[in-house]
Amino acid sequence: MMKILIGGLVGVVSYAMATVGISKFDLVQRMKKPQQAVATKSEIRKTRTINIPVFAERQAKGYVVVQFAFKIEGEEAKRVADTAEVYILDEAIGFLFKRSAESGVALERYDIQDLAPIILKNVQQRLNSTQVTELLVQEFSYVSRADVR
Repeated sequence: MMKILIGGLVGVVSYAMATVGISKFDLVQRMKKPQQAVATKSEIRKTRTINIPVFAERQAKGYVVVQFAFKIEGEEAKRVADTAEVYILDEAIGFLFKRSAESGVALERYDIQDLAPIILKNVQQRLNSTQVTELLVQEFSYVSRADVR
């Protein structure tokens, strides 16, 4: 009878040790697995449409109508989006107003290929962040002063 009792006790203890050992082994293996990449949130927003006057010889010759779309990535996308929009519009106004003030630059025939990358770079510098990852020119049109009336 004693042999049966000792045999049963040894069996229960060995089963418990094996279960704990497997659990620890499983836990160690889970800890060694690399964490899966957390998907970052991204959001695409549009800016307001802005009208920038084009001056030549101290007179308004027309207006450039511009609207942008931009992509923001990161957990704080909603918080940064409003600030980014203000910076994008500010940079666009400064860039295009400066171009219109330069002699010989006609914005009605302006090539917009370099507009978005320059503004994007300046906005990223002002935000001290690369959360704004893309900037697209949604609308770029010139309206002469004669067409406004």
